[in-house]
Amino acid sequence: GCALTELHLPKEFGCMGSNPFANCRQLKSITVEKDGKCTAEDGVLYNQDKTELLCYPAAKEGDSFEIPETVGSIAMYAFLNNNGLTGFTVAQENKTFTEKDGMVFQKEEDASEPKYLVLCPLGKKDIVVPEGTTDIDGFAFTTCDDTWVVPEESHVKFGKVTFPRSVERFAPDMLRSQDMESVVVIKD
Repeated sequence: GCALTELHLPKEFGCMGSNPFANCRQLKSITVEKDGKCTAEDGVLYNQDKTELLCYPAAKEGDSFEIPETVGSIAMYAFLNNNGLTGFTVAQENKTFTEKDGMVFQKEEDASEPKYLVLCPLGKKDIVVPEGTTDIDGFAFTTCDDTWVVPEESHVKFGKVTFPRSVERFAPDMLRSQDMESVVVIKD
């Protein structure tokens, strides 16, 4: 594994689609040289114009995080191995995402309630997906990519995940590398 706790990237560093720092489980903060191809704010890495969140450090302190108003996409594995977050908020002005019960949902113009679950905080042990949710993203519960060698103690252990009867679609392999005590799907 990687022992880095802080990372300073030169301005020439190019942005990437998925998180190359995911195995740096002790990483607390990322900074980027001024006028770089990427940018960092409060230790979190974004693309240059801050429309894509690229990496939330695995050991970043704090139990909640606000998705900024400019972010319209979250890179695959951006929150991988961050077990400290128990809730998310989303800036009210964000046009893509919204928050419900500490989880991130796709914002929908024609819906009164969010339906597509994008991201669930990994530090939350007992999860109740809100009623009205119809779709679960394949990375909503990402804790570790099972193609990587991960020490047993770094796995997230969810207590119970409860899905409401409103869920119509689970993304393929959504729970493939999860460690859960139980999964409850409410049916009629």
